[in-house]
Amino acid sequence: MKKIARIASLILTAAILLAAIPFSATAADNLSGKTIIAFGDSLTEGTVWWVNNGYDVYTDHLADNFPNSTIINAGQRGDSTYNASLRFETEVLNKNPDIVIICFGMNDQAWEVQYNRPIIPLYNYRMHLENFTKALQNIGADVIFMTPNPVYEAAYTPTASNNYEYGLMDDYCNEMREIAIEYGCGLIDVNYEFNSRTVSTLVSSDGIHQTIAGHKLYGDLITAYLNAVYNGSSKATATVNCVDENGRIIKTVSHSGASGAKITLAVPEIDGFTANPDTAPIETSLVNGGVHTMKYTSELSAVLAKARRISVRDYSEHALAELRSVCAEAASLLSASTADASAMNACAVKLNALLALAGETETVVSKGASYTATAPDRGDAYDNDGKRLTDGIKGGANGGTAEYAGWNAGNVEVTVDLGALTETNYYRAYVAGGAWGIGEARTLGVQVSADGVSFTKLSESNTVTELAAHDSTAEPWKSYALTVKTDSVQNARYVKFVIGGCAYNSFVWVSEVEAAMSRPLITDKIDIYGFNSSIQAGDAFIFTPDHSPLTDSNSNLRYTYNIVAKLNSAGDYIITEIYANNTNTTNAKALSEGEILVAVHGDPSVENSQDNKEEALKAAIGQKLVFDNIDIESKTLGIGANISLATAYAIGDINADGAVGPIDYMLLKRYCLNTLKLTEEQLARCDINGDSAVGPVDYMLLKRICLGTFKL
Repeated sequence: MKKIARIASLILTAAILLAAIPFSATAADNLSGKTIIAFGDSLTEGTVWWVNNGYDVYTDHLADNFPNSTIINAGQRGDSTYNASLRFETEVLNKNPDIVIICFGMNDQAWEVQYNRPIIPLYNYRMHLENFTKALQNIGADVIFMTPNPVYEAAYTPTASNNYEYGLMDDYCNEMREIAIEYGCGLIDVNYEFNSRTVSTLVSSDGIHQTIAGHKLYGDLITAYLNAVYNGSSKATATVNCVDENGRIIKTVSHSGASGAKITLAVPEIDGFTANPDTAPIETSLVNGGVHTMKYTSELSAVLAKARRISVRDYSEHALAELRSVCAEAASLLSASTADASAMNACAVKLNALLALAGETETVVSKGASYTATAPDRGDAYDNDGKRLTDGIKGGANGGTAEYAGWNAGNVEVTVDLGALTETNYYRAYVAGGAWGIGEARTLGVQVSADGVSFTKLSESNTVTELAAHDSTAEPWKSYALTVKTDSVQNARYVKFVIGGCAYNSFVWVSEVEAAMSRPLITDKIDIYGFNSSIQAGDAFIFTPDHSPLTDSNSNLRYTYNIVAKLNSAGDYIITEIYANNTNTTNAKALSEGEILVAVHGDPSVENSQDNKEEALKAAIGQKLVFDNIDIESKTLGIGANISLATAYAIGDINADGAVGPIDYMLLKRYCLNTLKLTEEQLARCDINGDSAVGPVDYMLLKRICLGTFKL
């Protein structure tokens, strides 16, 4: 240690540091022979006056406390993380350190008054710290983050150019704490330690740099941390359980250090989850057994709730089936006894992608698929990279963009591997030409294969769509979409695109190839969103007798279109009444046993609700309601719950030809003679007297209907 008369300051330091923390290396020093680098700004290097006058900086204390370790001070006055990144390789990485203590942020967060911005924006600060961390961890070095001390605002005077006490320090410290959690790094929370003491004794009269006591505290805190973590001396661990809305643990993080050390536990970022508004960083002291809880809400819950309000008319039958399958997966993940955060996030991503198909009749199945190309590369930046032709990003009209791949050939074959047998019925290639000697490809041939060996050429009809032309007369670029559609659906794993037809033998320029499936959207459905609840604008609900009578208070059937249906002996709900309520008052409606009421509120301002009403207006008395993903008995709805309208065959119309006649009579006679079996649906239509059984009485009644002596 440097020999400077500082008895008074040491007495002050002793008064400040009363905590029982081991400040020197233990007998069993696991840090012996290790290289420890302190990487930082002037808080690490020390000011010019400080160093020139022989005062200790915190690395001097570390050198005293760990005499068998190599302590390197890699601080540089005035540095931000950007400046530090320029010297990181030579001054830190190339020295092959075992441990690197990183302390930046004081200069990064300083406000540049003349530019009205921080010197280093928060996202760039994070990027630099992450780059340091990844590079050091890649060579096996341990990373310890150390938050910078606070600015002593009572002493600090802003300058004309920079303001160090602008109020951003907490944000930058929290960013460092979050990175420590994300990358499993150590953390010494100097900022919190200083704030829990008398800052005026630890920060000098410039309001920024440490006093003798401040540097001593830095050194003592680092020493205590190193002894605890590496030598097991008075080690303590704080644990944070991150839990979802169901109280399940989705992630556990922990920080270890010296017992009694003060630390701020940052709120971890978890993919697919959002911290609740009342979840905040926790300031605590490290004690063994200390467990804390932070609450999160999963994105999966939100996206599943969104899925429960879809309109089935926005999707094809195939897309709806996929949606329901993924929603079932989501519900299972959300209800499981333990949370699988990774699977929940992946499911949310998948479900969001499916919801985004709303209104799309074409589903691209080749996005992200691997592919090969037969033509030789050009040997430049436009060489095929095995990714860009199926990345979902199409090049602009200017063929010079990086999204294009080019080949010196009159045509090129691109074979896409869909990964499994997949249904497709249209194929598209996006090309450009017209400048640089690049030809305008105008033909697309398509071949499909199940094994990648034997290909079948499709019977195809080509269409060429010219996209927006480039606006430069000097470079008359044109871009095209070459499309092939087939009448029949292909079930194949491999799709080969043969692109060519240039006006002359020259380059072929391609930005994307697509294999897709075109399916019609669902029609003629009424979306249902709930049971027995006060209806609001845009809703479509089902009401049952146990909620009857329907009044203003329990149903709010105002400005609604209402369909009443009654359960018949065949188990069908047959429409018996239709009425509209175009007033601001609900007339009480009583439902009898076996009746339901479907109420539709067609508010034009609410998406899909007007379509719902238009479908409901097609209803007619005597039709039956067909339920999809709806259970009337349990009053439960699945994803995409809907009702469609169907013809209700008349009682006695056994052959379902729309009339009751001799053929129906003969069919029932044969059934009664045990010479014919009928389906359950046919038997339901045989129950003329409605006693839930089919027998001689029904046979005699049907005979009388045919003779015209009896009417239903």
